[in-house]
Amino acid sequence: MCQLQEVKYSCGHVRKTLLQACATAKRLGPTPRSRAPSYCVNGLEVIQGVKAEGSCGRGANGYTCYENQALAPLRQRIGAIERELARLSDRVANVHRVLESEIRPVYDWERVARTGYDVEEMKQRQVTLLTEILPERLAYWRAIVTHVSKQITAATNMTFKTLLEKIGSRVDNIPVSKLDLELWDEWISYDDNGDPIDIQPEFAVLEQVWERMHGLANEEAKMIEDVAATCCLEAIGWNPPQLEDEGERSLLYIALTSRIVHPVRETEAQATPL
Repeated sequence: MCQLQEVKYSCGHVRKTLLQACATAKRLGPTPRSRAPSYCVNGLEVIQGVKAEGSCGRGANGYTCYENQALAPLRQRIGAIERELARLSDRVANVHRVLESEIRPVYDWERVARTGYDVEEMKQRQVTLLTEILPERLAYWRAIVTHVSKQITAATNMTFKTLLEKIGSRVDNIPVSKLDLELWDEWISYDDNGDPIDIQPEFAVLEQVWERMHGLANEEAKMIEDVAATCCLEAIGWNPPQLEDEGERSLLYIALTSRIVHPVRETEAQATPL
């Protein structure tokens, strides 16, 4: 049985090294002088453990072990933010995909007339929504995504430097942009009472920026879906999102059920000129 030594580094990583190869291992072939084998026909046995000062030296992406560990929570948070932005973008893309087709809902104008509304006025409104308002909102969404991305990138850079400075790493080579400095001045990590925020203080800038940016993107996505509901786009293939938030779900339900204009059939549409 090959005998191993387990070295525990202060960074938290563990490395096994070979102390003594067994007779079988020596007979079957040469063995490394220090590297632990991953397999031995007679088995592997850790006979001693030692603690080593400092990092194991295992670096990645140009950062040391300590730096990668310090940055891991930030990378996880950014991953969650990117997934949420992707979710909102998918909702908007579903509306855009349907609007790009040449199919338009067939509206039940007789039903509109029975309710007492001016049919011609409602026809013009639907044309305006489909040809002007909704395309404008979709274009504005693209501008919002660009703005949000810039803000999140700047806030991430601030958090990035804060985390590295906390462990004593040099950050002289990390450029500080004008937007970074503006964020540092604008997003103060204090609550309404003037007390410092005590939950993950290193993430205070990023979290406050994300709260505002997420609100901006989420509100625009809901507005686009509200217009889509008014245009009855679900009749031509739009799938209203399954929202987790009860309040948002209720608002979308109201938009779908309280509209003045309805399609002739909720499940069927045909190509019609606007």
